[in-house]
Amino acid sequence: MPKGVLFLFSFYHYFGLTEKLKYLLSTLDKNNEYFLELKEIFEMQILSTTNEIQEYHTTREQIDLLSEDVMQAELIGRFKQDIHNYTNEEKRAIFLLAIEKIGINFSKDNHIRIDYRLTPYVEIEDLMKQIDIEIA
Repeated sequence: MPKGVLFLFSFYHYFGLTEKLKYLLSTLDKNNEYFLELKEIFEMQILSTTNEIQEYHTTREQIDLLSEDVMQAELIGRFKQDIHNYTNEEKRAIFLLAIEKIGINFSKDNHIRIDYRLTPYVEIEDLMKQIDIEIA
């Protein structure tokens, strides 16, 4: 199922749920001894569902903005491009981003150690390290 269809299905599911909850709230018997508790429960659920609908709207707007980004299309096109088509400067830059640390042990006959990053995306990797530090 395409993502847009799933999104619309979820949106209409929640929208329909909100309307159904509002209808059920309006039909509550005010003479019921649990009326106030039931009313509060319905109102909380309606508020929660409304917040989820707003979150869907916000997410949809973000998806639309990202899908219209020209630079993103260029970046994805670059990933699809064969690395052999890159210029030497582009290849060098990619490989330099993949290196995290170079160490030379002078006491062991200048033993060289190269540590590579998991990804060439320095900012993402730094963010992941920061999250790991915060969790620990």
